[in-house]
Amino acid sequence: MTMVACCSEWRHRSTNDAPPTLVASSGKPHRPRVSWYSGNVAQAPDASPPFVLEVRERRLICARVFRLSDRESARAYARDLGAMCVRLAAVSPVLCADHRPVLVYAPEVADELVRLFTAMNSVLSRIAVLGAPTNATLIMQLGRIIREAGNPSRQLFTDAAKADEFLGAALDEPARAALSAFLAG
Repeated sequence: MTMVACCSEWRHRSTNDAPPTLVASSGKPHRPRVSWYSGNVAQAPDASPPFVLEVRERRLICARVFRLSDRESARAYARDLGAMCVRLAAVSPVLCADHRPVLVYAPEVADELVRLFTAMNSVLSRIAVLGAPTNATLIMQLGRIIREAGNPSRQLFTDAAKADEFLGAALDEPARAALSAFLAG
């Protein structure tokens, strides 16, 4: 059984199920806007959730962040991650947070992430944050967020293999395999 959170909505599903259906905060199915461009290529800019959280192999939390565009979306991320950590507190969870798809965070979003990381200091045993090596601005932001959290068990990486190594030292074999699969995806 895998726990998945997409945009403040919890779902329980087996690993054989299809990906979760997007549901807007109103409870109605999400209908992405489709924009038409030259060549009649349809693109749905808002089709993906701003983040996806999954528990893999009991204590490994994997987060893929696509965008946190404002304070409220950052708070939704913090709320969902916090709820997941509360459920896993007894097993000392480990977080791999992949921010590679993000371009840059607004200052108020970065401030919310600092609050989140500081609050998670007593709950998460290790955190690996992954940023795109080509995005210097985001790397500086993530570095500041991690520094201000003040915990040496929080590390920033631009190389997935090094993040895998850092977190892998705290995980059993099935969780290491799940982490490697997440980082490869």
